[in-house]
Amino acid sequence: MAEPTLQQRVSSNFRQQSRVAYKRREVLRLADAIRDQVEDMGTKLPRTYVDYQDYKCKLLEQMGYDVTDDLIAHWDEQHEELIRLQYTLRRTNKAVYALFENKDKVVKPQLVSMWYTKHRMDEVWLMRKSQLIRSIYREYLQTATVPTGELLIRKYIPCHLVLTLPHDAEGYGGKKFYLKELLSLFHELRRSKEWKSKVYGGEYGAEIKKSNNGNGLHIHIHSMLFLKETSINAFRDTIRRIWERITENPGHAFIHLEQLYTYKRDEKGKWITRPGKKKNEKTGEWEDLYDIRFMEQSDEAIITAKEVRKKHYIGPESNVEDYLQGVMECIKYHFKSDTYKKEDGSFDLDLIKDILNNSKRMRFYSRFGAFYKCKELNFDNQDDESDEAPVEEAEDKLNGSAGRGVKNLVNPWTMEPALDKDYDFAVASPEMLKYRPGSDLLNPNQLLTFGSLEFTRVAKGIDITGIVQAMVLGKLAPILMKNGKHAAYYDWSSLNST
Repeated sequence: MAEPTLQQRVSSNFRQQSRVAYKRREVLRLADAIRDQVEDMGTKLPRTYVDYQDYKCKLLEQMGYDVTDDLIAHWDEQHEELIRLQYTLRRTNKAVYALFENKDKVVKPQLVSMWYTKHRMDEVWLMRKSQLIRSIYREYLQTATVPTGELLIRKYIPCHLVLTLPHDAEGYGGKKFYLKELLSLFHELRRSKEWKSKVYGGEYGAEIKKSNNGNGLHIHIHSMLFLKETSINAFRDTIRRIWERITENPGHAFIHLEQLYTYKRDEKGKWITRPGKKKNEKTGEWEDLYDIRFMEQSDEAIITAKEVRKKHYIGPESNVEDYLQGVMECIKYHFKSDTYKKEDGSFDLDLIKDILNNSKRMRFYSRFGAFYKCKELNFDNQDDESDEAPVEEAEDKLNGSAGRGVKNLVNPWTMEPALDKDYDFAVASPEMLKYRPGSDLLNPNQLLTFGSLEFTRVAKGIDITGIVQAMVLGKLAPILMKNGKHAAYYDWSSLNST
């Protein structure tokens, strides 16, 4: 596969900057919503989480409560995780950029490193986690082989499996939040001899949202797996029977299994489509879908066949790029943040609170089969975990590389690999930066401002490792430039050490 051009790398960086800025604004919007909810209860949250802990009793008194140990325990059980999230989201408010400035003092920044919380409610982290995982799989699958020496992608069929449990407004088995039960049953399914004989390996992610029909929480698993045989229909029937048995729900399997696919565009850049069809639940027949549009100032209706994007299924015969594209789209599905939002775009704080209170140290993403012990796919350095544990319970820990970001810098003015003299490191709050839309024909995703007022430059001599360490430790001020000068008294050597 061709490496991206220098121009493409610059454009990708601009796009990443714009996305980070938007995601950070969404993160702060969630933090504000939490703060507002607490204020509606009759008090204001102090500036830091430490102050909140110190003055918790006083805050509860301001709300009109008779403070007791039982009340504090109940308050913590109900609200502590949500309030702590508010403080956590506000803390990671910086990113490091390389500022490239022309002779007219116009700057074009390139994002080098961003700070995120690694919290599952942090939209910046969800975006970055998805990128990291997809990048690792993209690299791995191009060369991965099976024990026979064949390329993995030429041997096995990639599929997308969706699993859930029968539930109503009261949840499953009397439990409103039943993720642990779902993961345990999924583990039991993976231990069956039928599964082990047919599935080479895979990964999965849990998704939680409210049911559209009012039946409580809809908790389900999305899994990408690689089948050792081509009969997807036979495997689907097999695991449906097993799932019905282990969930004690005969006749209702609650599974979906489909070969991975990708969408393609024609030579004009338009999506390739086909007539839309929907299965009639009563007859079992497939029926055409139609769009109905009424003429203005008339009762006349125009009925046209509804077109949908055509699925191009991928497998051993597919070209590498199509194959990888299908895999990337499937993995991307695991990290959606819109499931925590209402139709009007506001945050569903009750749902978020339920998730936080019921999923402490419960893993939402993991791997299985041949992928579980695979070093190349080891995102979190937890080799001591046992694949036989019914429910994996460890926080996600994925890491990017700021150093690699510096080595890959491209000068956006010259479109040449960047030299050290071409740029200065600078720090900014991503949410304060405004960008042009991606549809802009001349400068897509580039800064709306031309100067560098939004950025604070780092003193010369501090490398990226030192900057990131200072940022995380809350020691940025001494290494930042002030009025063109820096704090010369600061011991920079401690920051530059690894």
